[in-house]
Amino acid sequence: MKDRCLLLLLAVACGIAVQAKVYTIHDLAQFPGTGITADENGVCTVEMEATKKDTSYFDEGRIAVSRQQIIIREGNSFKLEDGDLIVFNLGGRITIEGDIDADLAIGARLTAAEGAESKVAGLRMGGTGHVANLRNVTFEYVGLDNSCEDSQVIVHNCTFKYHNRYHGLGAIRFMRHNHGNVIEDCNFIDCVGAAVNVGINVPGGLILRNNTIERNVSSADPLPSISVAAGGDEEIIIENNRVIGPGTSTMAGGITVNNTFNNPITRPVIVRNNYVEGNYYGIGTSENSYVIVENNTIVNNNVIDNSGKGGYGVYCYNPTPMDCNAIFTGNHIEGNAVGIYIRYRGENLNIGKTDDPTAPDYNPGRNVFVNNGRDGELCDLWNDTPDNVYAQGNTWNVAEQTPELIETVIKHKTDDNTLGEVYFMPPNPDFVNVTEVLIDNEDDADDTYYNILGQPVAHPSHGYFIHHSKVIYIP
Repeated sequence: MKDRCLLLLLAVACGIAVQAKVYTIHDLAQFPGTGITADENGVCTVEMEATKKDTSYFDEGRIAVSRQQIIIREGNSFKLEDGDLIVFNLGGRITIEGDIDADLAIGARLTAAEGAESKVAGLRMGGTGHVANLRNVTFEYVGLDNSCEDSQVIVHNCTFKYHNRYHGLGAIRFMRHNHGNVIEDCNFIDCVGAAVNVGINVPGGLILRNNTIERNVSSADPLPSISVAAGGDEEIIIENNRVIGPGTSTMAGGITVNNTFNNPITRPVIVRNNYVEGNYYGIGTSENSYVIVENNTIVNNNVIDNSGKGGYGVYCYNPTPMDCNAIFTGNHIEGNAVGIYIRYRGENLNIGKTDDPTAPDYNPGRNVFVNNGRDGELCDLWNDTPDNVYAQGNTWNVAEQTPELIETVIKHKTDDNTLGEVYFMPPNPDFVNVTEVLIDNEDDADDTYYNILGQPVAHPSHGYFIHHSKVIYIP
């Protein structure tokens, strides 16, 4: 080993460039002792040697093998090829301290050997300043763990199934500063932990768009399917995702934005146009975040844990002196045990503020609440804090938008003198109370009624509908 290092140093000193190399999985299988083998069908197996004590080096030190992982060392890169099938055995992990090229036309598959499903890791990014580009790759049980500083991860049309949490909390996990990440048109199905997890002190840019996320977080931990850290000056947008929880008595959340370590914030996290259902809570904000939550459909997040808590459409949780700055506009919140639950602090929450249309904090509200409650008790909003909260311009789950009736679906100072007040008047000015509906010509587009999701309804009855661009209530 010393002789090889000396030769490399002499080569550099003499001006001989040491070229970086690109390795495929079949290239790695050519080196006996890496733990990677290929059979006659081209299937590559990654198997760690549990009793290995010393690190081994291959191909002039570009590849290192320990008992925990195979490492493609700094500056060299890894390439997946169409048709690759990589099977990871117990503890299997490949760490790439360089770029990952897996932008495939047909696809590749990474999976676990039989009996090793709960104890395989998959791919890890390491080093500094590298890029991973993945398309049409299927991960089963294994995941992508990004521990690379100043990195970028671009993932399109990939599938992550049954991720086991052996290497971390999420099927895709970010543990170092990163930027410009894109996760788009992917599927995250039946994972034990989160779909996408960003460490609580790891700010960076992320676009998370058009993904299907279903039945993840089957563990007992209080994890969301999507967790991002606010802070920094890069764009974070979570939009057009379908986030369906396991629907069982877990503490699985849908989407969470946090800033536990109070990182400086220069721009808001945008959470918009997502459909979130079947979780302990749908969308969560916490601890000195700056979040804009707009035009989401948050329905049937009514999972209650063993303590009797949960079932929140929106969960604003601020247990520290830091206070979340969150703006809620145009969301449809239906069928949750509590529509919006605010815990500990709520001073900088804005669920609608219509007093002055010219004010910097003007928010038209336009959130719609439908049938939120449990055990026969309706609750659209629960201000469980000593702070006053603005929630003007909204449509509440009452037949007429009067102060007396709206009070029946809000918990605040009038219910408990230790709590802050909710300023809910005036409600949505476009709301119209309807007692009778007559449709002379159902084929007339001008007379079409739509449900709150924009679907046409031929014979509207009890509930909320959109008619002539207004939200109406039919008792």
